[in-house]
Amino acid sequence: MTKRRDFGPRLAQQQRMSRALAREYGRFLSEFEWDWFLTLTFEEISSLLTARSAFRRYASSIERAAGTRVYWFRVDEIGVFGRLHQHSLMGNVTFLDHAVWERRWDRGHARIAPYDPHLGAAFYVTKFIESPVCEYELSDDATAFQRKG
Repeated sequence: MTKRRDFGPRLAQQQRMSRALAREYGRFLSEFEWDWFLTLTFEEISSLLTARSAFRRYASSIERAAGTRVYWFRVDEIGVFGRLHQHSLMGNVTFLDHAVWERRWDRGHARIAPYDPHLGAAFYVTKFIESPVCEYELSDDATAFQRKG
């Protein structure tokens, strides 16, 4: 007779560690002065590579309009119906009209809201960060990031 291994405790520990990792990423992101919380969808099924490239071009356009270095955090997510979408936090865009930039997203639907630290968007964007299929990225220019305070 073969002895069965009980994976219950190990799985529970792994799930706790995953939640802790997402929580720590959320805390880290909460340390910065964000201006917008973005959700961007794609009308057509898109590859992750194409989606990332589209986001970077969009962020570059926003940066040109802002006239300053913009910083952001982006996460790619596959929704329950298999649709690719992205969540992002963006900073140094205070003086831009988010409604204008919602209309300029030409790949699908965009929702851009002013960032409110009390609503938990920094934690929301990290909810699947421990998943093996989750992809995320911080903008390249670390000097652009503005910490609170």
